[in-house]
Amino acid sequence: MVLVHGLNRSRIEMVRKAPFVHEHGWNALIFDLRHHGESGGDATTFGLKEKEDVLAAAAEARRRSPGPVVLWGVSLGGASVVMAAAQDPKVAGVVCDSSYLSLGDTVRHHVTLVRQFRWWLKIVPPWPLADQVLFWMGRRGGFDPAAVDVRGAAAQLNGRPALFVANSEDRRMPKEIAFELQKAAGARAEVLIVPGKSHGGAWRDGTAAYSTAVAGVLDAAQAFAGATQVAAQ
Repeated sequence: MVLVHGLNRSRIEMVRKAPFVHEHGWNALIFDLRHHGESGGDATTFGLKEKEDVLAAAAEARRRSPGPVVLWGVSLGGASVVMAAAQDPKVAGVVCDSSYLSLGDTVRHHVTLVRQFRWWLKIVPPWPLADQVLFWMGRRGGFDPAAVDVRGAAAQLNGRPALFVANSEDRRMPKEIAFELQKAAGARAEVLIVPGKSHGGAWRDGTAAYSTAVAGVLDAAQAFAGATQVAAQ
């Protein structure tokens, strides 16, 4: 299982989840995304290039331990694992916690949030401000913000087991996003809403329910990988 941290965090964020993964008979590979922790890079691309890091980690996981690979990410990590899985059909399952639908969607949402607490921003209409933020994000990171489309990537999971997690009162990434991603991902996708206001804190706020849901994904991914292997023979 590949565990992927959130924005402005490091692999340390995911360490507390590793014992659970081991208890369920899986190995855990934890690493720093580009521009985070001990990794190089001078900018984040909010999942567009980070998915390449995840794909490389998945390949390394397969090299070290043959068998199905499941991706588990939080926030930026959640977006990155969905986008990576869309590109790699060998990924057997996904756990996506507190992701956004797209970079454009989350920037516009965050501009609206910030305007509520900064009086001087209230005199600036949100649409040009959000577009300017997106423009400079893309220019700084050397990427096209419109290409960061998590919902579009979820639609390419093609029925693989997936779990979308959110805190019930997360203002940054509202719980409705999890349902939108589930709808895009198809029949094997499930949603877990954990009571709480924090962003990316569902594992802490609802460990019992969260661990049960992830265990279900691991079991489903194992079965999915087995069925896929039989079909290929």
